[in-house]
Amino acid sequence: MVLDRLSESFRYEALGPGFAAAFAWLRRHGATAAGAPVAVDDDRVVARPGAYETHPRDPERFECHRRYADVQFVAEGEEFVEVAPPDALRPVAPYDPAGDIAWFAADEPREAVFLPAGSFLVLWPHEAHQPGLSGPGGPCSVRKVVVKVLL
Repeated sequence: MVLDRLSESFRYEALGPGFAAAFAWLRRHGATAAGAPVAVDDDRVVARPGAYETHPRDPERFECHRRYADVQFVAEGEEFVEVAPPDALRPVAPYDPAGDIAWFAADEPREAVFLPAGSFLVLWPHEAHQPGLSGPGGPCSVRKVVVKVLL
């Protein structure tokens, strides 16, 4: 897991060309991105803008990927993301290769990471996560871009 501000993202471009492309795109378009997914580099790097209200923790909504890392960038608002190793969780749905996703449950809260506006979180395939969580102040409107980077 990597947590930092987008203004510092140039430091992480050495993770590989997919990350360099993802961060360059986020610095250029992340603050205003909306609408349909954008192929930044064919299917190797795909930006998925979204907007939603944060929500309470759902013990059965941890997701995990195998082929892609997530770069989750919060453009507006703030949220918490719970993170845990998938082998510490209970599977609730088998891995779907077409969507590159598996679902897990965690009956007790896991490590919560705070993502304020302007920050990003890189999540690796060995890190199950539940994004979009409300903080102590209750629900909040969030505009966010998740960039999927093929590993």
